[in-house]
Amino acid sequence: MNNQNVKSIVSKMNLRRQFLEMIMLDIRFFDKNSKLTQTPVRVLPKELAVFLKEYPVGGIVLFRENLQNLEEIIQLTNDLQQNSINGRFIAVDQEGGVVARIPEACDMPGNMALGALNEAYYTQKTAKLIGFELRKLGINFNLAPVVDVNTNPDNPVIGVRSFGSDPNLVAKHGIAYSKGLHASNIISCCKHFPGHGNTSVDSHIAMPTVNGTSEELYNNELLPFKNIIRSGVDAVMSAHIVVPGLDEYGIFSSKAMKIIPIPATFSEAIMVDVLRKELGFRGLIISDALDMNAITNNFTPLEAVLNSIKAGVNVVIMPLHIRTPDEINQFVDFFEEALKIIDHYSYFQKVIFNSCCRITELKLKKVTPFLNKQFSVDEAKKNIRKYVGTQNNRKFEDDLAFRCVTLFKNEKGLLPWRVKKEDRVLLISENSLINDDVSIELNRLGFFNVAGWNYSVDKNAGFEIIGNDKVLLITCNLTIKKASQIQFIVEDLNAKNISYVLISGNNPYDILYLKNVHTNVLAFGCSGFEQTNNLSRKFSLNITQTVRKIMTADKITDFNENIPVDLKIIN
Repeated sequence: MNNQNVKSIVSKMNLRRQFLEMIMLDIRFFDKNSKLTQTPVRVLPKELAVFLKEYPVGGIVLFRENLQNLEEIIQLTNDLQQNSINGRFIAVDQEGGVVARIPEACDMPGNMALGALNEAYYTQKTAKLIGFELRKLGINFNLAPVVDVNTNPDNPVIGVRSFGSDPNLVAKHGIAYSKGLHASNIISCCKHFPGHGNTSVDSHIAMPTVNGTSEELYNNELLPFKNIIRSGVDAVMSAHIVVPGLDEYGIFSSKAMKIIPIPATFSEAIMVDVLRKELGFRGLIISDALDMNAITNNFTPLEAVLNSIKAGVNVVIMPLHIRTPDEINQFVDFFEEALKIIDHYSYFQKVIFNSCCRITELKLKKVTPFLNKQFSVDEAKKNIRKYVGTQNNRKFEDDLAFRCVTLFKNEKGLLPWRVKKEDRVLLISENSLINDDVSIELNRLGFFNVAGWNYSVDKNAGFEIIGNDKVLLITCNLTIKKASQIQFIVEDLNAKNISYVLISGNNPYDILYLKNVHTNVLAFGCSGFEQTNNLSRKFSLNITQTVRKIMTADKITDFNENIPVDLKIIN
């Protein structure tokens, strides 16, 4: 659409409506009795419907709690599109792999598995299928791809969400992922600018710092963003991280009552000078969630929003919750106070007008046209299972995950394993979800002589490993403390000459904590605690396909051998 036409549309909105367009809230929980009982919102409550009519915010981000049933999702997204001018952004973190919010949709193997396979065709096809399923559900905005370069093995929040530790590899697959979403008419959003991969702190918990000179940052963290911006990504999400190499100044924290290093989300030097001017980004800048501790430990919601807008952010995500009637009232008070301040300063008015133009332009391109093309809600509900989580889609993700299984160490030529159906197989892992996933897959493959040991629960049991023909030892995000127990098991297996394979269930870096492991296979994802949604999540795709590969491979070339991260420091 012509830029003048967009400006004409936005000029007809008053300042209040323009400001509302910049806000994206979550509706993860709601309790009408003002008690924080964390009742998931799967059907839009009357109270929230009334609120969204009176305060028609520009977007809603949905979480796993909202997305348990396909038919309910269709009704919910349809209801959320009411009382909006050009439609609402309906967003979700459907990255694939360990971060996927819709249980009945396809999970896909995730970014690091795709980085290991290193075939852009499959990355683009994966994102296209993810986007296709989202569009059928009425979701128009995927908060993906992650293009952080994961160079820190101790990174607690990125890890396998990254394509790898090589910025060129990350750029290649970030571009392919974005193109796949665009092929399904889904808004793409690369994150977390200017790069969250080299941190050892989770910004959900505290404020991380990414060190490095400006030159180092441009050659590593910023390179994928630079390339994906050139390819036409729709949005960029900011990170709540401190980057002294790009902005060495501070900002006053009203909660700490002192000057602290400025987070990227609040930095005009990073959001405007680097992202807009140097990298040439013309699309939408959105904040990461403003309810994360990196922000809330230091700033009020009002300060967070105004600082973000001042820095050049166009959409602010989750500055407050609206989970009870009391919290709705708190949002109203916050909004009216912010509006008074904005109304007083022409600078804010100009910035908000420009932001609303960017928002409107993107909505007219990728939101509004599809609202008019949708089938009736009843018809969409009736047919949704013909499109989402179908047998063909599941077969694609199974086959893809199988291709991504990566062999890192095979020092003694143990693999291929040549397992017999009558062999006794012992599973050793840290949680019952993993053991259950693997046991079911082994049974499906015809292996029924299977036992399991959960070492995190039964730490001192001294489980008898003699008498087992094969052992699958599965780790998941090792720490120094957890690794000591695994090391003891490894030494016991070695001493007793038991045939075993160590599977790095999630992060490939687990092997860095261990010695004398002769056979190591990388899965890039398993069931366990999911940091971004703060709950335990079942994710069986990668681990089951890894086990299938180990138990059925006829030759060593059946395994992928591309390693997407630097593991060379292993002794």
